[in-house]
Amino acid sequence: MSTLPAANVVNQAPPLLTGEQLRHVREAAGLRQADLARALDLPRSSIWAMEHGRRPVPSVHYDRILAICAEAQAEQARLVARREALLCLPAPHRAASYARA
Repeated sequence: MSTLPAANVVNQAPPLLTGEQLRHVREAAGLRQADLARALDLPRSSIWAMEHGRRPVPSVHYDRILAICAEAQAEQARLVARREALLCLPAPHRAASYARA
């Protein structure tokens, strides 16, 4: 009975970010695949392949992906807050605010 040498055994840890999780985080941030790809300097097809399980999400990109998505969510929150603040103003002020924007 022979055994395989230990060098042939590959122990791979499960990915910290699955393709499904990547898609969820990206969509929650309001980003398109092209937006995230541009920010990571990757082709859009790479983001598609990661999200569909065709290739793993490289661990070197984890922090950057989360930072990009967090910034996009923060920007969305700022825009929503500005819109809500403008809607609370009396009608003539809203029109003037939109004219300046």
